[in-house]
Amino acid sequence: MAAAVVWVVVTGYSMTSAVGHAALNRLDTTSQRAVDAASYKDLRADLKRAQEQLAWIPQHRPAATVEADISRPEDCARVADAAIERFGAIDGLAHSAGVFSAVAPIAEMDIDAFDRLMAVNVRGSMLMMRAVLAPMIRQGRGGSIVCLASVTSFRTGAGRAAYAASKRAVLGLVAAAAV
Repeated sequence: MAAAVVWVVVTGYSMTSAVGHAALNRLDTTSQRAVDAASYKDLRADLKRAQEQLAWIPQHRPAATVEADISRPEDCARVADAAIERFGAIDGLAHSAGVFSAVAPIAEMDIDAFDRLMAVNVRGSMLMMRAVLAPMIRQGRGGSIVCLASVTSFRTGAGRAAYAASKRAVLGLVAAAAV
């Protein structure tokens, strides 16, 4: 059996994102590659730590970081372009970037916080899938996309309407993309 080289884009990696951190570590231990996109420009300290941690990855397992706001189509395209430029291909997406905000009863919810949460969690998921799907289809060898949602999309609590709705929407996007 021949070993395959797989290039994977990982979003949401930061020291505060256990999921993104675990995804990058798992991909590293399986000899896969990753490009990391931070979901907010104000996470520069986390991006710096991510870049420092990438230095620990052996040279035969290259990785790179890309600072991006995944709610912006041009940033998502830049992440995909950086992966292709650096690694020559994209074979998957491990999308864990997201925010937990707009925590309030619906009657008291801040509209701007709601819009930002939807922009990152829902729009960002669609934009990242869109950015990696085009090159994956062109490559003609398939690939995998994993977008994380939350148990909150099925079972929520007080003040979590916006987050629950955003993660339920992510489930719908992924289900539609899989057809």
